[in-house]
Amino acid sequence: MNSESTDLKITLAVNAHDTWSRWTTHLLNQCSSNEDGSMTIPSAAVERWKRQIATPYNRLTDQEQASDLREADLILQIVAGAEGESDASLL
Repeated sequence: MNSESTDLKITLAVNAHDTWSRWTTHLLNQCSSNEDGSMTIPSAAVERWKRQIATPYNRLTDQEQASDLREADLILQIVAGAEGESDASLL
């Protein structure tokens, strides 16, 4: 694996972690804290997330698709930046 592909892989891993971190923060913000330190997810959130898990992308609501498209845009920005760096190294 060359240096450029290693850098891209790390950048994509950072993005994956950032995406997970945003999602987990959102999830925990929906929960209520219990005395023992555990958290309880509201049933409405569980039902919504189960529905989303079972729903193909093309059947998600416009808002849900827009959320996924924002994540795809982040990945495309990373890839476009990597391609630009590769092109620049050819000059």
